[in-house]
Amino acid sequence: MPTIAEETETLAAKLGEPIEAVLVAGEIRSTDTEYREGPNVLLSWEQAKPMLEEMEQTFASVDSGRPFVAWTRSFVIFIVGDFEQDSIEISAVPRHPTLDANAIIFF
Repeated sequence: MPTIAEETETLAAKLGEPIEAVLVAGEIRSTDTEYREGPNVLLSWEQAKPMLEEMEQTFASVDSGRPFVAWTRSFVIFIVGDFEQDSIEISAVPRHPTLDANAIIFF
């Protein structure tokens, strides 16, 4: 099963653009009574890829790893979790969207 880093690279390749920057959320802890989040970190893809791979995120679980957002020249790539299905997917939207509802891209 591919990792989130591999799927993000695959999506960027399908979009035909390299990843320019990645915002990785800081440490996130959540309990029934407490929610904490550390600082966010802006990285190049070369810096972020090993970090995402170390998190061992796969499409097997929503609870794995940390949220992130990646940018190409024309798109924003992000992770979407479906807690009911306990699954995740990588999606992209245009950086400069139009009112066209068909502009959203899911892979």
